[in-house]
Amino acid sequence: MKNILFLEQFSSVSGGQKMLLQFIKGLDRTSYGPVVILPSEGELARELKKLGVKYYCSPMGNLSLGRKSIVDLISYFYHSISLIIIAMKVVRAENIDLIYAKAPRTFFWGTIAARLCRKPIVWHLHSIFKGLELSFALLTAKLGVSLMIADSRVAARPFETGDLKTRIKVVHNGIETDCFHSLSDQVSAKADWRLTSGDSLFAYVGRITRLKGLTDYIEAASTVSKRMPKAFFFIVGRVMFGGAEEDAYLESIKTLIQKLGLTEKVKLIGYVEDLNRLYSALDVLVLPSVEPEAGPLVVLEAMAAGKVVIATDNGGQAEVMTNGQTGYLYRAGDREKLAELMISACLDKGKSRLIGERARSEVLRDHSLTKYRESILAVLREVI
Repeated sequence: MKNILFLEQFSSVSGGQKMLLQFIKGLDRTSYGPVVILPSEGELARELKKLGVKYYCSPMGNLSLGRKSIVDLISYFYHSISLIIIAMKVVRAENIDLIYAKAPRTFFWGTIAARLCRKPIVWHLHSIFKGLELSFALLTAKLGVSLMIADSRVAARPFETGDLKTRIKVVHNGIETDCFHSLSDQVSAKADWRLTSGDSLFAYVGRITRLKGLTDYIEAASTVSKRMPKAFFFIVGRVMFGGAEEDAYLESIKTLIQKLGLTEKVKLIGYVEDLNRLYSALDVLVLPSVEPEAGPLVVLEAMAAGKVVIATDNGGQAEVMTNGQTGYLYRAGDREKLAELMISACLDKGKSRLIGERARSEVLRDHSLTKYRESILAVLREVI
């Protein structure tokens, strides 16, 4: 039995936490014993309880989104001291064999704790580092990270320097493909959302934050609705952290919708638990991110449901999609191109059906959860 300590920076559940839960769920508990450190009780803790996973809560401080202030840095290092001590205690109490840091804010104190306990540590890169955060991460990695896993080549690239090149592996995300299958009765699925079979449904799924480019999506929706009067546009998701910056962005989104006269067309849906039912109803998923994302899960989910995905070409999504074959890619910020692709995807239903079929086949072949879990375990076994 090998015991693995997972370090997680959030108590809520989004893309990275979904991957953590799915990975743990499929672990052979006779071979691997999972233990988790997370900031507090909450949604993630409840899910861990359901899986029978032991966890420890320890505050990790609140950091601003985007550029960090001096106050953020002082708070981070202050909490890091106690987190190092707690991690070391957990390592000893639970007889931990490997520390698996799943989030950037856990890398520094997790690495120090690993060094002091003489245990291997593996980082998982779910985001793209740059600027001072990248410099600090590179310095920390050189202190003693055993291996790094990146969920895309674009996430791995900043760390491919010096001797770190040999310590990084790319493993693209995988999903539980059986959960995302296109229901044959799209009419019924659309009716759940008070839409008719003649209505076209576009959707964005994810966090409501400036980096996601929702203003581009809404501006494109304005153009599309003029050509397609029976088109509707959903924004599915929520403000994840409730900070002033994200709250202000949400208000600006609402204001833009009203300004463009789209209150009957663009709908803020909020969090949706049954995403497969949503994917069954929609015609096109749009990912308009203006900043690169490492490996957005919603792209794989929609592809698994056999839907057309239109996404920016600036992140990991471009590594799992073939433009014009399994989806469409466009340059971030090009609202006119986005609108053109949205119209084309709905009007050329034959081509869109073929793209959806190809996309689903590719996800089933290359991005199953089983294949993902086996690839991650193969990396962990190199150092455990």
